[in-house]
Amino acid sequence: MKNSRYLILTVSLFMGTLIGLQAQTVKMFKDVTIKANVVQDPGFSTGNVKLRPVNKNQRWIELDVDYTTASAHQKNGDVRWATDVVMKYDVLLPRIPGHPRVVLSGKVQYWAIPLDGNVHHAQVFIHPRMLQRYVPGLRLSKSAMNDLRAMLTFELNESPVGGGVMKMRGKKGNPAGEVRKALASPATKKIKDAIFNRDQTPWGIINLGYYELIKTKK
Repeated sequence: MKNSRYLILTVSLFMGTLIGLQAQTVKMFKDVTIKANVVQDPGFSTGNVKLRPVNKNQRWIELDVDYTTASAHQKNGDVRWATDVVMKYDVLLPRIPGHPRVVLSGKVQYWAIPLDGNVHHAQVFIHPRMLQRYVPGLRLSKSAMNDLRAMLTFELNESPVGGGVMKMRGKKGNPAGEVRKALASPATKKIKDAIFNRDQTPWGIINLGYYELIKTKK
């Protein structure tokens, strides 16, 4: 009887608040897909700000993410929400001969994500200056993107609640293992806070309703 009461209490705590140790074993975010694209500054302008010429050599890497949330509802049928969800990115940049491997890491926090069982979307960017500094001479081609590895971890109260990796196109291997190996290696250059969320880029004003609401850092 005591065991049964404990099980009921545990389930109630998770479903009622979606926080605590129970979150460690529950996959709230699944079916994660990550795609890398090369994009150029769109060069937006307004009537009172002079538009400066865009350097066509300064291109960004865009990571588009699709994921499905768990389905959780309250007794009255309303959808439950996961509050203060953090998406943690670790990106292993393509290899440049004569230079150490580089992992760029960063986190984006969201106000709340509905656990409605539907597909949701996220988007982050790597700034051209990061690429120019840490992988100088890199040609942003399709083959270069095939050599890029990206791993995403969803966190709630600093506990993992889902994640995924970018699949290698036409290649077999373990991309998550490659990223973890690089992170563990003392020879790897590890750069924190190097992943830019949409609010930090020119694309932050586009398709606002398509993405979840980012929580601004204080």
